[in-house]
Amino acid sequence: MRSVIRALGFMVLAASAVAVFFVLAPTTPTELPSLPSATRYESLITDILAADDANNLRTEGAPQQQVVNGWTARDLLTIIAKQNVDLLAAQGAVVAANGNLVTQPFDERVPALLLIGVLAVCWAGVSAPRRVLPIASATVSLPVDPTSTPAQP
Repeated sequence: MRSVIRALGFMVLAASAVAVFFVLAPTTPTELPSLPSATRYESLITDILAADDANNLRTEGAPQQQVVNGWTARDLLTIIAKQNVDLLAAQGAVVAANGNLVTQPFDERVPALLLIGVLAVCWAGVSAPRRVLPIASATVSLPVDPTSTPAQP
């Protein structure tokens, strides 16, 4: 009876492992994501460069030109950041709680399968057949003191 219960327990654990493997599989998109249009950024870049030309015409020295170039660099970097955000959003990327960028979904099967493995080891220990050891005889031999003299009959 105990071996039947043990086998049933292992069958339940095996079935749950198979179910976890298929049910908790991460979903990956099968179609390619639609990326944002480059023409939208092209018009923003054209506007920034036109503003740069207009501002450079009004400058009267190197310090003012440096300021205008700083504004232009800031605006162009803002466009690059917007492009990156749009590309990552189209790919389904998210930022994890620790600040890392995650582009692939988390595979929840690994911790679930490890838990099932631990349960299987525990079940093997709990349901293992027990051997009954024979009780030793009541006679106990005491250690012999090497300095004593043996008793003579």
